[in-house]
Amino acid sequence: CLSINNGYFSMCDVVPESTKWIRNNGKILESWISSVIPSSGSSQNETFTLAGFESNDRFSKVLEIMSLYGVLWQKYGDGIHDGWLYGITDLKTGEFIKKKTYYIYPNYMTAIQGTFRGDMLRGGKETKATHFRCRGGIMELKFAKLKKNSTLYKYTKRTESFISRHPTQRDPLEMRNVYIGSSPTIPTIAHQDALLAKRNIPAHSLIAYYSGTWKETRGMPNNMTRDEIETHLKFILKFNSTHYINVDGENSDIKVYRATLGHKVNHHFDRVNAKFCKVKHPVYGPIRCLESIKPIWRHDEILVNYSYDIEHPFTPRWYKELYFQQNQG
Repeated sequence: CLSINNGYFSMCDVVPESTKWIRNNGKILESWISSVIPSSGSSQNETFTLAGFESNDRFSKVLEIMSLYGVLWQKYGDGIHDGWLYGITDLKTGEFIKKKTYYIYPNYMTAIQGTFRGDMLRGGKETKATHFRCRGGIMELKFAKLKKNSTLYKYTKRTESFISRHPTQRDPLEMRNVYIGSSPTIPTIAHQDALLAKRNIPAHSLIAYYSGTWKETRGMPNNMTRDEIETHLKFILKFNSTHYINVDGENSDIKVYRATLGHKVNHHFDRVNAKFCKVKHPVYGPIRCLESIKPIWRHDEILVNYSYDIEHPFTPRWYKELYFQQNQG
């Protein structure tokens, strides 16, 4: 088995190699990635490995897998929802071939084909991994042809005032997963936007992304009224100890900004089916995302618990009212 001899063992070692392409639904590719584990190899003289792992006391996490033919899978980030870079490498330089590198979304079907400089997307277009096969101990992929005049995706450096190169250009995975409609769950906000499932979504899946302007952590201006403060903070989400992600002003209107839609998720104490996580996106870099915590059915509303600090002076009044109603008695 070739992959055992080169530093790793995977599901490809227990099925016969084949030149036949198999239609891809994402699940087998995801299972194959999970099956890749370190192997000591069969030769004491082995001087190289074709897989890289990050290990601790409990598990080994695969970071890259390469075949002797130059096919490379390379993890795009540290998180479970960060996706993969895939493609053929130049055997002399070890770099991906330009215009033939693919970012594979964590559903293992949706992809962007283009050119990357390191992990920066220089330009690419949406495609789909339609078929796969095991060859040389690794999963090889076959992709759909690019559509003419399709959208060009390119890395965007966000700032405190700049949100996106193309604010109405939707993310390919989000287009598959979610849409905006009226809330079927919360009658009091039925007239406002709600984030709804476009298809059945399994538990522990990436639902949507949450990008926006890159705002430094600091206090509120002294001259703002309480209503102005709550409006200002409506679509702001903490990223780390120094920065927030913000979708404010006219960008809160989906006619103006809909590149990502995670900011449209509503709050609920009881019917929570999602949570916020961190993710690395090929266009927007490190941002937040929504992960399902249970199966979500088509047309269900996506809901999270905002988990505001009830004692914080800027916590919205509507949240405090709901909190005390929830906990009275």
